[in-house]
Amino acid sequence: MRTSALPIRKKNKMSINDSKIPFLSVKEIDVFRGATHVLYNVSLHVFQGEIVSLIGANGAGKSTTLRTISGLIRPQKGTISYTPQNGVHALHSLDVEDIVKAGIGHCPEGRGIFSQMSVYENLLMGAFLRKDTTAIAKDLGEICEMFPILSERADQPAGNLSGGEQMMLAMGRALMGRPNLLMLDEPSLGLAPLVVETIFKHLEGINKEGVTILLVEQNAIMALALSHRTYVLETGRVVMEGDSSDLADDENVRKAYLGG
Repeated sequence: MRTSALPIRKKNKMSINDSKIPFLSVKEIDVFRGATHVLYNVSLHVFQGEIVSLIGANGAGKSTTLRTISGLIRPQKGTISYTPQNGVHALHSLDVEDIVKAGIGHCPEGRGIFSQMSVYENLLMGAFLRKDTTAIAKDLGEICEMFPILSERADQPAGNLSGGEQMMLAMGRALMGRPNLLMLDEPSLGLAPLVVETIFKHLEGINKEGVTILLVEQNAIMALALSHRTYVLETGRVVMEGDSSDLADDENVRKAYLGG
């Protein structure tokens, strides 16, 4: 697997946690869907260069957290700050398009591919805000080198791809936006174990190339093994947080999420 020269904005020269300022800071957000209170005073932070995972049962609020960060849902309370090298962005007050421009990519749950469009067209959708056609073409080549199956299926409808191939397409499409921060929602969902292992190896390589990752994942074993730090959500609340290796050894986490 080749992961060098990925289409990212800048390689991360900073060691994890060298900066005291989080790359992403979510502070005390409350989120409602209609009259239903979904997130309660949720706070988390991600430093540049980290992989941070969110784990928890179905309905815990993990996907809602990502959708709120990416601007698809507005918090009723709290703030979301993103601090890349070009300044601070108050994400809670920005439109989705401006959040993408700021350098945040989002692979949604279920991949969110356009099934009737070709694989090639799906990849180009990831670069819809970019005008640098030469660089876009270069990035397309690098994505197809990373995921050769996408090159082989470039002219086929994306809906014809297998689940694992669709996940690769969703990741490639997000990378076409040259994100500094990549958020992924359940990348292992519905995939065979060998395919999941391949996807997670790609995520590790993407992170080593300088992309910070925020990962929502029900496969807690894989998430804890891949990530540097983890937050545990239960019924819309953060109930635990810490180094992933420490949480993997925690008796309560093992009983609840790791099968004992």
